[in-house]
Amino acid sequence: MVETMRHQASYVTGTWSDESLGLYAGWVAHGGSFADRMPLQSEQGNLALVFSGEEYSDAERTKGLNAHGHTFDGDGASYLVHLAEEEQDFPKSLNGRFHGVLADR
Repeated sequence: MVETMRHQASYVTGTWSDESLGLYAGWVAHGGSFADRMPLQSEQGNLALVFSGEEYSDAERTKGLNAHGHTFDGDGASYLVHLAEEEQDFPKSLNGRFHGVLADR
């Protein structure tokens, strides 16, 4: 089904599921875009995030995550799942246009 949403060969697709939560997600994204490497997972594996869209974060926010011991790619959306670990009101503080699913096991 996800393949039918792929409009051009340059788009990437994927699926992720957690049967214990009854959660099944699929996505299509522009290759090389902010959200093309889904799902994002926390170091402990207890959080998974499927994110679509754009988020415009400042460097101080990601430096703070590094200071708390989180590791992630310097580009792309990988820091978002770590924000979800640190911020009780995630995604309230995000800046952008997006939608997604956050699975907390």
